[in-house]
Amino acid sequence: MELVISVLDANDNAPQFNQSMYNVHLSEDAVEGTLVARMNATDLDEGSNRDVRYEIDTTVPPSASDFFSIDANTGEIRLSGALDFEVVNLYDLNIRATDKGTPPLSGHCKVVVEVLDVNDNAPEVWVTSLSVPVPEDASLGTVVALLSVSDRDSGENGRVRCWVWPASPFGLEATFLGSYSLVLREALDRERVSEYEVEVRAEDGGAPALEVGSWSYSQRHSRSLCVADGAAKSDLMVFSPNFPPPPPGPAPKDTQPEPSALLDTLRLEVLLERPLRIFHVQLEVTDINDNAPVFPAARKNLSIAESSLPGSRFPLEGASDADIGANAQLSYTLSPSEYFTLDVKSSNENRKSLFVVLAKSLDRETIPVHRLVLTAADGGRPSLTGTMELVISVEDANDNPPQFNQSMYKVQLPENTTEGTLVVRVNATDPDEGSNKEFYYSILSSIPIGNKELFTIDTKTGEIRLTGTLDFEDVRLHELQIEATDKGTPPLSGHCSVELEVLDVNDNAPEVWVTSLSVPVPEDASLGTVVALLSVSDRDSGENGRVRCWVWPASPFGLEATFLGSYSLVLREALDRERVSEYEVEVRAEDGGAPALRWLVVAICAVSSLFLLAVVLYGASRWAPRAAVFSGPAPPTPVCASEVGSWSYSQRHSRSLCVADGAAKSDLMVFSPNFPPPPPGPAPKDTQPEPSALLDTVSVPHLLALSPLTRPRAVAACIRAPP
Repeated sequence: MELVISVLDANDNAPQFNQSMYNVHLSEDAVEGTLVARMNATDLDEGSNRDVRYEIDTTVPPSASDFFSIDANTGEIRLSGALDFEVVNLYDLNIRATDKGTPPLSGHCKVVVEVLDVNDNAPEVWVTSLSVPVPEDASLGTVVALLSVSDRDSGENGRVRCWVWPASPFGLEATFLGSYSLVLREALDRERVSEYEVEVRAEDGGAPALEVGSWSYSQRHSRSLCVADGAAKSDLMVFSPNFPPPPPGPAPKDTQPEPSALLDTLRLEVLLERPLRIFHVQLEVTDINDNAPVFPAARKNLSIAESSLPGSRFPLEGASDADIGANAQLSYTLSPSEYFTLDVKSSNENRKSLFVVLAKSLDRETIPVHRLVLTAADGGRPSLTGTMELVISVEDANDNPPQFNQSMYKVQLPENTTEGTLVVRVNATDPDEGSNKEFYYSILSSIPIGNKELFTIDTKTGEIRLTGTLDFEDVRLHELQIEATDKGTPPLSGHCSVELEVLDVNDNAPEVWVTSLSVPVPEDASLGTVVALLSVSDRDSGENGRVRCWVWPASPFGLEATFLGSYSLVLREALDRERVSEYEVEVRAEDGGAPALRWLVVAICAVSSLFLLAVVLYGASRWAPRAAVFSGPAPPTPVCASEVGSWSYSQRHSRSLCVADGAAKSDLMVFSPNFPPPPPGPAPKDTQPEPSALLDTVSVPHLLALSPLTRPRAVAACIRAPP
């Protein structure tokens, strides 16, 4: 069956513009409706999450919103007002594209519109000083008037050339850039010429060039200067080159029209001809502090990398104030912060550059977003202020390694735990974000070395599972070094230890060794005579390894504990061969586990004039009625040796021990605890069947003659292995 899983879209992608900044050049005479630029933003989501609407977020200057409009669907920005290079020559438009998801996400770009100048302004000429009439005997070079010439256009369009036309006794001399003096170049003769009409022409360098006649000013109204007949009219004239035009409509009676623009001063010049005097009447309009500083936007978003060094500087836009003079002199303050300070630089043109300076290293995991308030205060009395919120987002850097919730995990498992069992689940976290917080787990090393293969760890979940078999008797404590490595660049790692304590289970039966053997024993041996020394141990621990030994059934022999794990088989009653010629002694060893495991030792004693001790060792995993000791007639296999071996086991095969008839029977014994198993193949027909109970082992037999009364002689011992 094919399982098709469809991933439903979530609004997790903000619209992205194909450019972060658009630069547009637009002539100032562009007509309304002209296409400025076409924005293009895409959203990787689907459905309504990818539908994008455009809008003009903020503009610099703020009045730019009256000159530009944007189509919310197509992103086309068009001109909606008349541009004027002489007023504003650069516009910054911040465009926002917002999708229709919930919550909506936005992307931003910037459009910079540079207004190109056209030759739409004629030169402007002001008379800054005038001395008329001129005496007939005036010397050459006498200054008649001072002119100021300018053109609001730029470049060649604003470069002005002036001259006097037609030819006359008067000429122009340039004093400094944009200033001219109208001077007398030829002697005057009132009798020859009593009146001169002088025209000063100004022409800019545009194509086509614009020209203006004499005595023009910014509103391009010409003025004529003449002296009328009659005494009353000939001694007074008025010239006002820079007075602005009156507002539309009739002016109130007996009042002067109020200027439509805010001017620093208005100058009115009154000249008297006889004698020549100049009176200056100055009207000054004083500014009041009625405008607060205004920032380009109420909020400014900044993104600063977490790894930025202290001292890093980030520029800010300052505020503007529509007032003039001291009322427009601004000072700035930043709300208190231990991470940021404000640096204000003043330029030669009385402009101020603002910078946010990082004073302390950032930590996104502690403070992801810093919110500050930038305040601008003017120099008025009282002072007015404006504010802008600074929202500083800290961009993550991979500066945090994964951290485990524990430096050491301690676990206990029984040694019979099956493969695949969950050992422990380690858990690490990374306070970074994005790929910097993604990590994977691995087993770095293990103690003891080489036991790493017993365990496996899930790289994603941190689950550690058992992949091998534990053995308390081999290794009781495993220590694993675990590493969590993130996916940052460069990657960082965290570490912890897992300590696994293996708990013992009762899976080992007691083990018995004969460490010393004194045979044969004379019939007249005294009580307390030590026949054998036994060493008893159990590889398990605790109660599972605590061994209890005893002799069963009652006999002249008994066990005495000498020290921990050691016993002596001693003679407790006098021997009488004529009464009992043979003893079968059973030594039992049992641990304290639940259920208990047992070990069986059988000693067969044949008593003659001296003493012959034959011991058969059986090791049983558990005591069971079906376990048996075989003795009696059997086809003998002679085995001769010179040492006594230990009573240990390994192959868990039972063995029978018999002593053949003959003279040697009275002074020698045979003990075979560790005889190895028979070779593969069918057992001989005349052998006894092997008991069904699980016995530990019987070692290879060894023969020892220890009697002080006789010397070793050749003996015949038979060892029969059941099939």
